[in-house]
Amino acid sequence: MCAADRSSGHRAPRKSRRASPPVPRPARKLLLPEGHYVVIKRFSAKEEKRRVVAGVWKGEGPVALDNKTNCLHVNKGPIDPQLAHGLMLWLNSSTLDAIFRTFSGHTQVNAGDVRTLPFPSREELLRLADDAPDWLPEQEKLDALVADLFPTVVVSAE
Repeated sequence: MCAADRSSGHRAPRKSRRASPPVPRPARKLLLPEGHYVVIKRFSAKEEKRRVVAGVWKGEGPVALDNKTNCLHVNKGPIDPQLAHGLMLWLNSSTLDAIFRTFSGHTQVNAGDVRTLPFPSREELLRLADDAPDWLPEQEKLDALVADLFPTVVVSAE
């Protein structure tokens, strides 16, 4: 309670930490352990600028993700936070979007499509994450970061 609440006699609302409901045994195998994951939207509208839209999920506790997403993980476990950030940046770049559009004319991003995408090396993705802010920068800034690290890929994708 703060001082103003004590003097007026009103109580500040308590934050309750309810325990999560128990997960049925058959569903437990669908849960991913706590950690960082890269989540990719499976569907995009024709009007969206990019077909591949990705973000980093930082879960506290086990998580089940919606079937409208693809999830990048390491053996059904979490990804190093810096690597997850680098992957998210690469996947949101215009370079990757141009590559994706060369082999896919539809607005759906299947797990098979994700498996066929080219990915920079682990070291390059970590360097991309180091050079970028902790969030997703504006498209022009992101594309400039990608162009600085991978000039030959950017030129061949355009």
